[in-house]
Amino acid sequence: MKKISQRIICAALVCAMALPFAACGKKNGSGGGSGSEAGHSGQKIAEDAPWFDAKVLKVDLGIKTDKDVANCYSRLAGEDEKNMFILSTGRYQMPMEKEANMSMEQANEYVIAAISVVDRATNTTKKTIDLSKEFGISDSVTGAEFKDGKLILNISKYDMKTYQVNQVEQVLNLETGKLEAPTESSTQNSQHVEKTFKAGKYALAVIAEWKENGGVFYVQITSPDGSSEKVEVKSSGAEIYEITAILPVTETTALVTAITGGGNRFFELDMSSASIKSLDAKDYEWLDIERLRNPYSSEDGTVYYTTSLGVEKADIKNKKTETAFDYSWCSVNRSILEMLDVVEANGDSFLLCGMKFDNSPYSSGKVPDFYVIEVAKADKNPNSGKTVLNLYTPNGQTNEMTAEAILKFNETNGNYFIEVTDKYKTNNSLDFTDINSEDEYQNVMLNTNNKMSNQLAMDIMNGEGPDILMNTSGYGQLNSETYLADISSYFKDLGSDEYFTNIIEAAKVDGKLYQMPVCITIDGIQTDKKYARSTGVGFTVKEYEAFLKDALNGQDVIHSGQAMYFAKLVSGMSDKFIKNGKVDFSAPEFKELADFVKDNVPEKSKTWDDPVYNVSNNTANYTECYGFTGYFYTMAETNFGTSILGIPSTDGRGPMFSSYTSVAVSAQAANVDACAEFIKILLSDEIQEGLALQENIVVNREAFRKGGTKAVEYWNGPAGDQLFGYDLATGKPKDNRTKFSEKNIDELEAVIQSCSKMNTEDTDITIILIEEMPAYFLGQKDIDSVIKIAQDRAQKVLNERK
Repeated sequence: MKKISQRIICAALVCAMALPFAACGKKNGSGGGSGSEAGHSGQKIAEDAPWFDAKVLKVDLGIKTDKDVANCYSRLAGEDEKNMFILSTGRYQMPMEKEANMSMEQANEYVIAAISVVDRATNTTKKTIDLSKEFGISDSVTGAEFKDGKLILNISKYDMKTYQVNQVEQVLNLETGKLEAPTESSTQNSQHVEKTFKAGKYALAVIAEWKENGGVFYVQITSPDGSSEKVEVKSSGAEIYEITAILPVTETTALVTAITGGGNRFFELDMSSASIKSLDAKDYEWLDIERLRNPYSSEDGTVYYTTSLGVEKADIKNKKTETAFDYSWCSVNRSILEMLDVVEANGDSFLLCGMKFDNSPYSSGKVPDFYVIEVAKADKNPNSGKTVLNLYTPNGQTNEMTAEAILKFNETNGNYFIEVTDKYKTNNSLDFTDINSEDEYQNVMLNTNNKMSNQLAMDIMNGEGPDILMNTSGYGQLNSETYLADISSYFKDLGSDEYFTNIIEAAKVDGKLYQMPVCITIDGIQTDKKYARSTGVGFTVKEYEAFLKDALNGQDVIHSGQAMYFAKLVSGMSDKFIKNGKVDFSAPEFKELADFVKDNVPEKSKTWDDPVYNVSNNTANYTECYGFTGYFYTMAETNFGTSILGIPSTDGRGPMFSSYTSVAVSAQAANVDACAEFIKILLSDEIQEGLALQENIVVNREAFRKGGTKAVEYWNGPAGDQLFGYDLATGKPKDNRTKFSEKNIDELEAVIQSCSKMNTEDTDITIILIEEMPAYFLGQKDIDSVIKIAQDRAQKVLNERK
């Protein structure tokens, strides 16, 4: 079976932390702590509530900007009382037509290697030391340490003739900018130092040896006397994907954390005896090892690391964590802070540094920003007297512009203050072990979303939910006045010349707006517009049946098996079957969808390694179009299909859309008016334009077109070569390249205006359909019998929610 590395989707479970908030008569009254409590919704901020002043430095890395950068990684190499030393390594983009025949000497000219010396007193870059002549294209720095006034670099040198890796330790002379002769060297064949750690007086190196059947991991232990021993890390019955961290526990023992094909694994390393043993993973469920790749260990053994919500303080010996610094306690964009690492900590101040990666394709070729941010506890909280609004976002994560909107609200609103929370976070990862088909993947996601949706619904009903809910539009269960406020009255004046008001209208359920779309993805079938039939925007089931047999040669672009496929079609037409809390599956449209699936869809989806599954389709693709890049890519794949048509329906409706970024307000929010003000900031020109330039389809029409103009310019340049491929014989772009234009912006705009409905799957209803409908598809029961059972079950679920 095909294995997928586990995707850790949630942050570590945080212990409650008592904070000085004054009760305001809302919800639990006495307030809560970070993570596991209800939060501080409705409470007033006290003068002595935690607040940190911040100093922000964007470091000049001294890297040339006249060349495109293929990759660049910068990290803190060391520091003393006066300076910080930032190491940057990587390479510039090589010309594609020259790369294949380039000599090693020529390739070395594209090396990036530099040390930036930052003055801590003035927060300025004093000088940059260019080390590019000292490194070859196959060299890499695996560790660095500033010790006794010297910067010591651990360098992995790969010999392309012998296929051996030499581990070298060299000292950088900070005055001359030269590397001294190597002081140590060891040949390790196919082994490679992945990362290094310090645990008490021991130096530790994680070594990986990659073989055909996977990786083998070792920990090399260097004792205070300089002697070294190596122990293998073995995970019984599961392949190790990565050793994320080694954390000190006592003077001679350390905790080794690993991500494996069988879940997270933990080991006790005895450094004095050079031995290692497995530990019970259940004892460490409180620890988020995904976030522990760059921990900071203080002299007292406390481990600090950044999460999506703040800096966590972990006591490994006593198996507990608490929040040491919440990002809501300062005025720095939280999306930047969560990308950084802790390099100093004492409880009253923290020094964080690291790279800010931009996920926008338009940033490719550019050097990522490197930040050094110092936060120190203030004497008084400037927001004292304001009432707290809790904002929930999955895993506590926010994109840069949403974080900017939160800052703007908090700075301009005199009465309310938004805190980001995620009381539902857990370090239990989604288990994708042995998942090998679309049905299996969708089933994992369906059950995960169902649990989260039910938990949010329960907490809102109990008065313990958040005030503002971000990115929950896919939880259709919440879309009722029982759980969410109807916010349509706050946005009735939005004009169709400024916003895609059809999107906002299509987001309504029974005429009420519970979820405001901020950015969307378009879900449908991208193909040539000539295949659009009667409605011009989608397929009736009869039209899709003909399209499937003729244009697609029987190879459906929707890869689900019968049960999942049918549930998807019903979700796309749920307004026909569920109205004002009443279920009606006896409608003829329901039977028409069922008959189409029974006659045209296989029982189960093909496996991902099935040759037929992986055959390229040049006619059409099922797409979840998130922006112009995805739109242009699929255009190239489908012979420039510019239409995105709706999936099969009985009325040939247009494509659905999902809210990639959405915002909703709890029916029990501390103040709905204040929450609506925050939504207005998210819809403002400034925030919408920022989102559009980060490769999002936004609802602000002018911002959408600005994003489109940027995309056309970008993909018509050298970046567009990857869309169309290269001729292997010449190394040059193929001749089939087409220039994008404003016409393509118009075409995607027309697609947006054809969207029929927001995809707000009710997971409880979907699960019922998946369980009941196979009896009809497999000929075990007639359709009327199945409909009766499914409808009774679905109606019972809806009745219980009232």
